[in-house]
Amino acid sequence: MLETRVARETALAAARDEVEAKETQFIRDEAKRLHLSVEEINALIDQVIKDKEIEDNLKALPLHVIAQRPAHAIEYFKTCISEIRQLDMLMEQGKFEETA
Repeated sequence: MLETRVARETALAAARDEVEAKETQFIRDEAKRLHLSVEEINALIDQVIKDKEIEDNLKALPLHVIAQRPAHAIEYFKTCISEIRQLDMLMEQGKFEETA
């Protein structure tokens, strides 16, 4: 599960075109550590791009529209959870849980 999350976050960074030389090396190192082929990395990046497009589309919808479709509601929920995890990772260790 952790390996999948690391691979997904790495692919997300690449998909956002926020990859600098240092991050590129990190992606290569993680791909090697996880024994991922170039095709697998590209498939992950494609999936992340697709997921990001869905996420962006959902963010544009009002909540009452999202609530009308269970699949949209689940995706919206996953996005919210992901953003909360990102906040936790960006904050000083322990501050998020301490404050919440």
